[in-house]
Amino acid sequence: MAAKYFICTRSQTDGSHTVHKEGCPFLPEPGKRISMGIFKSPHNALDEGNRYFSKPASCLFCEKEHHTESKRPVFSEDYVDTDYISSSQLKVSRESAMFCSVN
Repeated sequence: MAAKYFICTRSQTDGSHTVHKEGCPFLPEPGKRISMGIFKSPHNALDEGNRYFSKPASCLFCEKEHHTESKRPVFSEDYVDTDYISSSQLKVSRESAMFCSVN
């Protein structure tokens, strides 16, 4: 899905300029970013970022959100989750259980 992308005018400590998707909580305020336009993927936005700065970099938050959106659920009777742990195999301490319930 297409989205509007921005590049931060202030460089990071490594000299890179971060590319953000519209709506990112880490998007810099106006005046500290450049609107690059609307792109279908973050990779296209990074390519555009090269026109503004020599070292554009993806925002880790935006990148994670993109990967989460692109995952599709698996609907198959043949699907077997090898990472599944039954409750009888799970050993949980009282402190751990209390901590999880607080969070």
